[in-house]
Amino acid sequence: MVKQPRITVLQPDPQVPLVRFEKWLRDAGVRLSVVGLWEKDVPQLSAVGEGLLLLGGHMSAHDRRTYSWLDPLGDLLADAHSIELPILGICLGHQVLAEALGGRVVVNHCDGGEHGAVELTWLSAAAEDPIFGPIAAQGTTLVSMSHHDVVTELPAGAAELAQTARYGNQVLRLGNAWGVQYHPEKAPESTARWETDSEAEHLRLVAELTAADDRVRPAAQLVASGFAKFVREEA
Repeated sequence: MVKQPRITVLQPDPQVPLVRFEKWLRDAGVRLSVVGLWEKDVPQLSAVGEGLLLLGGHMSAHDRRTYSWLDPLGDLLADAHSIELPILGICLGHQVLAEALGGRVVVNHCDGGEHGAVELTWLSAAAEDPIFGPIAAQGTTLVSMSHHDVVTELPAGAAELAQTARYGNQVLRLGNAWGVQYHPEKAPESTARWETDSEAEHLRLVAELTAADDRVRPAAQLVASGFAKFVREEA
């Protein structure tokens, strides 16, 4: 039997796990190794297998004094990108990836955050993308969003694949590396309490995402299966 390729999942925050991405990725034919960065060191490039997935968290990409793993994480992403290892960054992962490859992130952007079910508009560069092309072909996509920090400048040579009414650079690609600002992995009930200012707003957000999930979930699953397929083909 041919061994399945392995994706190392880097999890910055215990409150932001793989959620439904775990089943979707495994069903798509890859193995997973999860590294909690609050308790384990950033792995060496030689140990990550055939792909990297970096999840979100409550910290910012600039919190290096508090989170000492951010600098070695950036080095790992840059090194992985240099050898064309497939990488997918989600939310914080999208921001850390963008800066590791030469882009810029603004923390607590003055135009405010995006939270809840948000419409994503695909740009022409997404049409032939191996992961997002099938999603983009469906037109605009409703996604689960939760962020205050924004990728304001893409790395040199990166393509912008999608935007919302408020912000650009919602999905980027540079070679075999992709970043998404939204949360395709998240189920409505896994919305973290720290994402909102009050218990009432938290409940409202969960209700909004629950009502929208029949539209959000199918495109979110395509991200997981598309990334797993790319990793398998590159292995």
